[in-house]
Amino acid sequence: MNILVLHGFKDLSLARNTSLNHLYAFERYAPEHQYVYHCAYWYVSEQLKQIDFCAIILDTSFMSQRTVRPRKLLYDLQLQTIVITTE
Repeated sequence: MNILVLHGFKDLSLARNTSLNHLYAFERYAPEHQYVYHCAYWYVSEQLKQIDFCAIILDTSFMSQRTVRPRKLLYDLQLQTIVITTE
């Protein structure tokens, strides 16, 4: 079965180990499937569009920015959100 895993890590080297463990959990515990990991910020290639996926998994990093590293980037995002919502 082809499974697409969407995540929000632009740079996996900056991710916490616990976040990476969560991201790769399906592959670790169900290795009989083929997994394709794709960052939400990356361009969707023609090759990716050609794959017939049986399932799509949305990692929590795809839906959230609370794991942003370095921490200053998170604070900047939060500040932008506060400014946008108060105007």
